[in-house]
Amino acid sequence: MKQTLHFDDSEDRLIVHSEQDVEPILNEVKALKETSKEVPGLGYHAGRIPEVVVLDYMNTVGITFAEFINNPVHIQRIMTDPNYKKFRVWEGRL
Repeated sequence: MKQTLHFDDSEDRLIVHSEQDVEPILNEVKALKETSKEVPGLGYHAGRIPEVVVLDYMNTVGITFAEFINNPVHIQRIMTDPNYKKFRVWEGRL
């Protein structure tokens, strides 16, 4: 992931721009869909969430990474969002 910083003098704030090539993740998801099986006691591999998607979600919802990672509701919201369907490995109910 690549990040650039810019200070906006007119609004007196720092702007962080993040971008990520998600093509490798999409290729991994495609491969995992073909080979993914249930892991006893753990279930299925649900998907891969790119860092840039996590950052966007945290900024939109207004939470920290600690809040994101410690509350499974946030991951479930991303994984069930139709906009991020292409990052799902397992299509079953979460």
